Amino acid sequence: GLACAKKPQLEASPIELEREGVSYSVDTLTQLRAADPDTDFVFVLGRDAFEGLPRWERWERLLDENLLAVVSRPGVSVSRESADLTQLKARQVASPEALFSAAAGKVILLDELQNPLSSSLVRAAIGKEGLTEDRGREGWLPSAVQAYIEMHELYRKSDNKD
Repeated sequence: GLACAKKPQLEASPIELEREGVSYSVDTLTQLRAADPDTDFVFVLGRDAFEGLPRWERWERLLDENLLAVVSRPGVSVSRESADLTQLKARQVASPEALFSAAAGKVILLDELQNPLSSSLVRAAIGKEGLTEDRGREGWLPSAVQAYIEMHELYRKSDNKD
């Protein structure tokens, strides 16, 4: 949808919206691969999420069956030596070419994104103060996404609602 509207190389999938009940990343990725087996999917996640992976539902299966790209934000580089998962070293590849040459089970660690923004930061800011014009001008979110969040009062704490 809205976040991908100006990026034709990206496509939003409605899979999780259409699924009833709890939705886990491992199930979403399995369904995406089954629906389009000729596409190479790479699950991109931040370093903070990656380090919490052992707490995810069926996390070992997620690692075994998918390609992962782990990114850090400016000022927080991905330390190849301090990665918490013991399985990481055997799965790690050094280049995008090596990642895409594998069918699954590989991880690439990428050093810095240009944008320091994280989804956790956006949700926390919205829940605390809502989206402000300053944040909109800073380019935190595409304007269509910002408008949708505001219209539906998403991520707001209940005590902040009128």
